[in-house]
Amino acid sequence: MKRGLIVAVLLVAAASSALATPLIWRPAPTLKPMSFEAYLGTNYMQTARTYDWTAGEWKDLADDKKTTVIKLFPAVLFCPVNNLEVGVLAPVFSKTQGDNSSFGLTDLWVKARYRVLNSKLIPLQATLSAAAIIPAADQDAKPSLGDKSTDFGLGLILMSKKVANMTFHARAGYWLNGTYTKTDGEVESTVDVGDMFEWLLKVVYVFNSRSNVWLTVAGTSQSGTETTVGGETTTGKPTERLMPWVGAVFKPIPGVKLAIRPKVGLPLEFGSKGGSLQPWEAGLDFWVDLP
Repeated sequence: MKRGLIVAVLLVAAASSALATPLIWRPAPTLKPMSFEAYLGTNYMQTARTYDWTAGEWKDLADDKKTTVIKLFPAVLFCPVNNLEVGVLAPVFSKTQGDNSSFGLTDLWVKARYRVLNSKLIPLQATLSAAAIIPAADQDAKPSLGDKSTDFGLGLILMSKKVANMTFHARAGYWLNGTYTKTDGEVESTVDVGDMFEWLLKVVYVFNSRSNVWLTVAGTSQSGTETTVGGETTTGKPTERLMPWVGAVFKPIPGVKLAIRPKVGLPLEFGSKGGSLQPWEAGLDFWVDLP
């Protein structure tokens, strides 16, 4: 029933994943003191290609190896004092691969942001962002709903003042990803997920206070996963992603702080390596400010 409801929502909303992790989702400005923001993001994607390291190229996955992922990203943010935001994010995933399917809560996010620069003398705003990811998924789920490790990230978010109806953004984050232990029969292994660097460049064209369009190029680089069994460690290949996005923001109801954000992303094979890749992502996010 729950999964059917989510599928119905996504068919209406044309869901999408984020441009990057929630560490650097938002622009530099923070909420007003003692105000809230509620967020609902949706995501649909299907991995269809896998990277062949021997041939150095992407190849099509067999149908039973393709993974369809449907996601909901509910979040609440709060500003207790000027320039500071805190928030909680609780993603829910539905995954299908061949005859296997899984559904449920994945990782819990706790995050904080502090704007460190907002001066009329300097045409730039800067905000520091920190986050922790706490695994909460069913560890026996197949396909897996989370990576099972506790991770910590730190990011920097820059945003220019408006110039000729445009603003420019640069964001970057680094993740110290943790380890976890898994058991396969009588064999126990320790898995180090591998640290990750992410970045995002964005330009926004503002039509008016109720609408804008934007273009983003985002990327990630993650070191290979290390698996240790009986004192012997094997290291997987690193992964890279490069992905442009286009999107828009609409505030359809005057006087109501509701923002609707459709977006479409197309991963670039020439700038991506390792793992599996989806041919496209498309989505719709909702933001509501209170009061």
